[in-house]
Amino acid sequence: MKKLFFIIALILPLTTFSQNNNTKPEKRFYPFIGLSYNMHNIYSYSYYDSSYPSYLFKNSNFFGAEFGFTLKPKTENGLYFEYTNKLDAELGIKEIYDIFNSDKGDLITGNNISSGFFGTLNIGKQIYKNEVSNVIAGISIGDKYVSGVTGNFIYAPNYDEYDGFHLTPGIFGKIQTKLNNKFSLELDLTLSQSVLNFWRFAENVNDFNFKHPFFADFSVKIKHKSGFYIVLQNNYLIPFNDKQTYTRNTIGIGFIFNY
Repeated sequence: MKKLFFIIALILPLTTFSQNNNTKPEKRFYPFIGLSYNMHNIYSYSYYDSSYPSYLFKNSNFFGAEFGFTLKPKTENGLYFEYTNKLDAELGIKEIYDIFNSDKGDLITGNNISSGFFGTLNIGKQIYKNEVSNVIAGISIGDKYVSGVTGNFIYAPNYDEYDGFHLTPGIFGKIQTKLNNKFSLELDLTLSQSVLNFWRFAENVNDFNFKHPFFADFSVKIKHKSGFYIVLQNNYLIPFNDKQTYTRNTIGIGFIFNY
């Protein structure tokens, strides 16, 4: 009897340990990569007739990319993190364009509205949840890269400078909802304000009037349970003293790992 009790006492902890090992921890980290095609509405002033300056459209369409990750909270009341970087990935696309001797790569650095080198980090909390949907909101910390946007030399003697690397804190909101057993829908809105243009520390800064535009980023993403997604995104640069709004329109596909 004592031997039987000893065997049970020995096997029971091993069985419990084995059962605990079979319980997989909940996934929280979801890195992703994506490819996109970007179409810009970037205008600059034309001065063929100095009495009547007008906007001139610049055709800036090119393939781009993005990478980042989502880190979900351990509990419903925990913090949600999402990081996205476009510019660093697009510089890699530029190198591919250069290999094929295409001048499209020059548009990535010359006529673009994108994230900066540091990208964008959204930090938020879940504020609503039901059986199929949830809402997340919080703060956004990041930078923006703007190139190819020129101001009006005639009406602004000190050249209005929108180009550069902008430090852009802001807020964001995200709605996630299940469409069916295979697909889910995600709506994202980020509103941010330029508070600093790092180009103001470059040479000849006194010749420019550095502006701090408002940025609005809106996206619609459809995700499949396999991890693949398609996304439609609009990025807006809104000057406060200019009627013209500059936009970047994106259609893309990507893959979420560990989804």
